Amino acid sequence: DDLVSDENGVIPKINNMLEAGRYYLSEKIPPSGYKALTEDIVFTVGTAGDVTLVYAGASVTKDGVTSCSNAEGVVLTKTSAADEYSCVLTIPNTPSVRDYYFDIEKIIFVDKNIHDSDTEQKFLFKVERLSESTPAADIGTAAAEETFYVSLNCDGELQYTSADNITFKTGGAAYDLGLFTTKSELGGVSSEFIASGGKVKIKKTYNTSDVYTYPAAVWRGVQTVHVKKEGIYRVSEVTKHSSTDYDFWVGSNTYKGYGTSERQGLNDGYVIFNVTTVKADKFKEETAVIDSTTVHRPTASFTNSETEYAYLSSQAYAQNTIKR
Repeated sequence: DDLVSDENGVIPKINNMLEAGRYYLSEKIPPSGYKALTEDIVFTVGTAGDVTLVYAGASVTKDGVTSCSNAEGVVLTKTSAADEYSCVLTIPNTPSVRDYYFDIEKIIFVDKNIHDSDTEQKFLFKVERLSESTPAADIGTAAAEETFYVSLNCDGELQYTSADNITFKTGGAAYDLGLFTTKSELGGVSSEFIASGGKVKIKKTYNTSDVYTYPAAVWRGVQTVHVKKEGIYRVSEVTKHSSTDYDFWVGSNTYKGYGTSERQGLNDGYVIFNVTTVKADKFKEETAVIDSTTVHRPTASFTNSETEYAYLSSQAYAQNTIKR
């Protein structure tokens, strides 16, 4: 039969008059603004009245399991327990348009001796939306269904707190940046964050032997992105249009916050994640409580470090010591 739910969402004829057998319930026309279910809801009614949601393989009976659900959130629940019991099949409606929020973060390590005030940088990021069906092997090269750009400036200094940790104070909360203790390579030049003498320092090594270590001021910028379509999002820095003289820290294209990314940390400059799997619809605020735990908004993070330390230090030294 073709059945239409009433004003309370109740579907007629699916009641205690159903004969024993297997039933397939297909959603043909969802409510306006909602997505249709992608698969049939399959359930059985036994000769003794037992009801089974076939996907779950579990029966809801008078003395047995109280509820079970399938992958699309359809729930079969026992609502009373006595000589008789009722089963309610609850079918969710999923909005076709939702609000998703994620951050793009940029961190720069500034030579504190030379560029202490050199924080007026502009960084440009490309955001591409891919289909959720994009194969994992293709997410770095697949054509985007939608593309837009986001710019930001690093305008907040991070405060060094201990030998193995940097925190950024935002809203009274400490934002942990300890993962930047690792080293990355760029054209034979290695860069790494180190803690030395109670200060944040950057150690750069050229040709495996020329080592320069300098105190660093660490600055952070962040831009919150609001999108309305689900999908896989691919975020990358457009370095040729960013106004900066800093080198991109290879491998710093890192995913932070709730959930896990599809790809990060490679020499392709991308952070790629699915807004559905990281529950980006839960993060209108900077943090959200998921499974009784306070978690941070999904974030695509990128880092740059100073490129001109050796040149500028030599220049400064010459200006201070050479006289005619």
